[in-house]
Amino acid sequence: MPLAYWIAPESQLVFVCGHDTVTEREALALRYSLYTHPQFDPSYRELIDQRRVTAMKMSEEGLKRLATLNPYRAETRRAVVAPDEMVYQMARRYQQSRPRNRDTIEVFQSWLAALDWLSLTEGDLPGGKPQWTSEADLAPESGEQESRT
Repeated sequence: MPLAYWIAPESQLVFVCGHDTVTEREALALRYSLYTHPQFDPSYRELIDQRRVTAMKMSEEGLKRLATLNPYRAETRRAVVAPDEMVYQMARRYQQSRPRNRDTIEVFQSWLAALDWLSLTEGDLPGGKPQWTSEADLAPESGEQESRT
């Protein structure tokens, strides 16, 4: 399960965690699932942990589509943690491709800096079984490319 999310109403947080290779199809499936989840609130903060992501297979078109499918409110704070340079650059391209005035998203290479920016502590993070996980054996769609910029 390269992608999973937890919704923590008590912390007003959506926590997304990725590992290994994340594909465009998985990222879009996560977005659709999150948007329709009954516990989702568009005012919740979002923390996207990409510390264990090793590669991303996403086209520029897919990145732009993902950026426009944003269910969050304009005042919502979102943080991406991506210490790997390739993943960090992909997250920055995502940040820059979003429509203006959608929400506030920052990309960090430091876990602690992201937590601080979101006014979170480790104790605010949800545990237990995630509400959603991607399936590791999804067949890649044509047009997906591995990005190593």
